[in-house]
Amino acid sequence: MVTMILISTAAMLTGIVGSFVIWRFDAHRADEIEQTPMSVVPATLAVTASNAPATPIIPR
Repeated sequence: MVTMILISTAAMLTGIVGSFVIWRFDAHRADEIEQTPMSVVPATLAVTASNAPATPIIPR
C-alpha cells in the first residue's frame, strides 16, 4: 500500500513539474519570437506581393 502511494505521489509530482517546465519553455520561446526584429526573418518567410496569388481563390 505504501509503495502504491509513493509511486502515485511521484507520478503526480512529475506531471506537475513537467507541465510547468514545458509551459516555461513555451513562454520563453514566445517571448523570443516577439522580440525578434522583422529584419532577421528570412525573406522566404515574409509575405510579399511577389508570392501572393495573382487571382483570389474563391471556394465554390
